[in-house]
Amino acid sequence: MNNITKAIIAIIILILLWGGTVYFRRGPIEQDLTANVKAALNRPEFSKVRVVEFDTASAALTEASKKTLDRAAEMLFRFPEKRVEVQGHTDASGQPDANMRLSIARADAVYQYLVEKGVSADRLLVNGYGDQQSIADNNTTEGRQRNRRVIFQVQ
Repeated sequence: MNNITKAIIAIIILILLWGGTVYFRRGPIEQDLTANVKAALNRPEFSKVRVVEFDTASAALTEASKKTLDRAAEMLFRFPEKRVEVQGHTDASGQPDANMRLSIARADAVYQYLVEKGVSADRLLVNGYGDQQSIADNNTTEGRQRNRRVIFQVQ
């Protein structure tokens, strides 16, 4: 496996661990990457990784989230050529315009933290998506918690 493939796999793992979705184009690379990502995710060191989640109506980073972001910063240092969109999301509680502002505030909190850790600001793009991209049921407490998140889209 060459270094480019290793870098792609590491980035895909980060996206998946933070609750993101990865789409592959059809073809031979899809099968190779999927198999390698699944194998890497089964390694013990990935079993305790947490998603960057937030409390209701809050953009404050938790201590657990800071630890996750410390690991993300380390990964970004390993791949300095990669740019990342920091995507903020909310659950469906509240008004859509307030949720949009909150999602941007969450993404900005992550951005600020990573920049303070030494990640170059020009590698990070901040966007908020409000409650438009739910990944779980907003009618349950657990679902709402999963929807209050920040994910990374590697560009």
